[in-house]
Amino acid sequence: MLLAVGLQPLAARAQAAAEVPPPWTPPPEPAAWVQVRTALLEQGPPEGLARREWVFVRALDRADLRAGEYLADPVPAADGPEPLVAFRAVVLLQRPATGPAWQVRERRMRARCDDRRLEVQDPDGAWVAYAGTPDPQAPARLAWICRRAVSP
Repeated sequence: MLLAVGLQPLAARAQAAAEVPPPWTPPPEPAAWVQVRTALLEQGPPEGLARREWVFVRALDRADLRAGEYLADPVPAADGPEPLVAFRAVVLLQRPATGPAWQVRERRMRARCDDRRLEVQDPDGAWVAYAGTPDPQAPARLAWICRRAVSP
């Protein structure tokens, strides 16, 4: 009985610790992605890759897809009682199967900090849940974005 009672606080602490994602900070932008982004900017720049301070978030490099994800302009947003952080996101995409051309996709997004979820603005202006790609670091990145609400 004493053993079971003694384990309850330990189990409660372990569960609370599991809910807090480990700290995350943006990694340095790899040289290969600096080259891609710089080349795209020198070409025009393409719509969606305006000259702003993009923060490198992550990259995927697979045989079927190369993608670099960035965010910019995180600002606290007021759209109800819960804390929100609005930001711009851009993905640089290359699908080798369809050729060497790069696509640039910019989206307006927001983090619903209390709900621990991301939303993306659809073409009609409505906010919808962002599915994204599976990523174990997503909760930690979301926590980092939400901290922008208090410390830009």
